[in-house]
Amino acid sequence: MKPWDVKVKAARGGGFNVGLPRSYEPGKQDEKLQEIAESVVGKVGWYVKTDPAKLTAQIIPGERPMFEPAYTYPVDAKIDKFALPIGLTLPEPGDRHGSLEVDLDDNVGLLLQGLAGSGKSVLINGFIYAALVSGHEISVIDVPHKKADFEWMKPYVREHGWGCDSLEQTLAVVNRVYEDGEHRGRLFDEYGVKKWQDLPADVRKEVPIHTLIVDEMSGLLTKDAIPKSLPKDHPMRLEAEQNAAMKDMLTIMLTKIPAEMRAAGIRVLYATQQAQSNLSIPPSIKINIPNRILLGANQSKQQRGHAFATPEKTPWVPEYIIEDAAASRGVGVSEFEGAPPSVFKAFYASDKSFIDGLEKAHVRKAKRPEPTAAMIDAVLPTMDDDDGPPPSRLSSEGGFGEKDGRDAPPERLRGAAAAAHALKQQEARGTPTAM
Repeated sequence: MKPWDVKVKAARGGGFNVGLPRSYEPGKQDEKLQEIAESVVGKVGWYVKTDPAKLTAQIIPGERPMFEPAYTYPVDAKIDKFALPIGLTLPEPGDRHGSLEVDLDDNVGLLLQGLAGSGKSVLINGFIYAALVSGHEISVIDVPHKKADFEWMKPYVREHGWGCDSLEQTLAVVNRVYEDGEHRGRLFDEYGVKKWQDLPADVRKEVPIHTLIVDEMSGLLTKDAIPKSLPKDHPMRLEAEQNAAMKDMLTIMLTKIPAEMRAAGIRVLYATQQAQSNLSIPPSIKINIPNRILLGANQSKQQRGHAFATPEKTPWVPEYIIEDAAASRGVGVSEFEGAPPSVFKAFYASDKSFIDGLEKAHVRKAKRPEPTAAMIDAVLPTMDDDDGPPPSRLSSEGGFGEKDGRDAPPERLRGAAAAAHALKQQEARGTPTAM
């Protein structure tokens, strides 16, 4: 721009009104105008608003957008079951923070990624609270050493929806979610509808939105090495092979649920440190979950490449926020379908605050959170003496084996399967068991 083509006049209350020349090109010169506002005319935090149609601009004094050290979760707010609030977005200069909500109406859920210490558990807890208080049923699975993060909500899970104590328990819980989706599919045929939202209100009340929470997904799905140097009937090898078979089954079901069950009112939150195929996260899972979050203020290009569908279109966390330890805690970037990507900060609340909110809302508690031994026994792969792979109810091609949904009972059980079968027999005899 030629200096004599630009007209500047002091504005009331501070700042300046600018008349732009006909040579002004929207977008192309805006970055330079912003630089002038912050480094020449004013200071960091001043910003520019342009009106290309009128060829005018305003240079406005202000402070740069910032996050407070923490934002308390709005536990008393009325929450829509299809719009779960999880944090506040970083505003444009001169604007206010906006609410970041996970849209679950026509979206199957959320894929959450972030390294240890990035705040995943805090965000997941807020998501779980919002889901429960708005009427969802919740099933949750996690690796046993991390289950303490969710002990606060264990009483409120769906009946038999707690799958955090063992791999066998995890498999049984995910199987129940899958079977619930199939049951809902049969309801569609009965009522002549195509999705959960179209079912009659009284039926929706009987089968509310069912949300599966999966934490430490890569830890759940990564298989340990099988000690093939040991004899085939060695207990350590049999246990390793059975664990591998269970994790194969788990991978299949966790892939099929978001791909097949969205219309059935099944929703998911899958959380992992990094969603990479070499960390046992299949690309098909990422494809079917368009809502993505990457937690952590100081993100790498590699992380963003794995986290987002279009990383080049998602914003970076500003450097001045990264440098502020308090402001950067719980910060991340969202990429949601149908919404502009944003930098945001997750809400925080104590476990007690969430529990008090659930009690106030009279959220129903489970009579027995853990799956029964019979539920576990029904899905465990059996280890036979032949050389074939362990049989299971599911195959990678999909579908259940027996028409009645059950495999024929095994003649011999070993390892974890034998333990689960013994537990089932104890329950049948009324012998007290510890889960």
